[in-house]
Amino acid sequence: MVSLSFSYNEAYLASLGGQDDNSLVIWDVASGDPICGTPAATDTAHTVKFFNTSDIKLVTGGNYHIRVWHFDLPNKKIRPTNANMGQSKRVTTNVLIDPTDTVAWCGTTTGDIMEVTLERALFQKSGPKKNFSMGITCSTLLPTGDILVGTGDGTIAKLSADRLQVKAQCQVLGEVTSLAQTQDGSHFFCGTTGASAAAATASPHGCR
Repeated sequence: MVSLSFSYNEAYLASLGGQDDNSLVIWDVASGDPICGTPAATDTAHTVKFFNTSDIKLVTGGNYHIRVWHFDLPNKKIRPTNANMGQSKRVTTNVLIDPTDTVAWCGTTTGDIMEVTLERALFQKSGPKKNFSMGITCSTLLPTGDILVGTGDGTIAKLSADRLQVKAQCQVLGEVTSLAQTQDGSHFFCGTTGASAAAATASPHGCR
């Protein structure tokens, strides 16, 4: 498996197979049984994310595609809508969805974030103006509404969600592999390839 996502009520689990499999499967958490599955795309998919307020909608991203899916439980089907990305061709590695399920922010290997409206599956904009080297590897949404991203070159940056502009940033040792916030959102932990465990803690407001 390359990516997993639980629905908001933990009734379902979405799993995404690796390059050789590339299947999107929806599982019933209570029984542990698969409900349905389908190829995630014609090219390799890397990440899957359920909506925050719906257990029948989810997003996948990968090599040059982003898809919004509808999970049809009565018919045991999952049906995709390909996002219209215009001239933007990117490899998506992670997906972050806003609390109202209005937009998805998709981190890419080229070091920018693409914003896609979920209702229309339509590309809106990308940022920041200067891409992060070695790509965006992970992301999380702060209580302030800002986006916190980790990158392949060890940069942790805070971006405005409305304009996708960098507001603050700092540097850690190694590629950032994960970001996790404390329950009150006042601090976060980051995992990196430069250490054997969670490597850093800091206040999101202290990332200068």
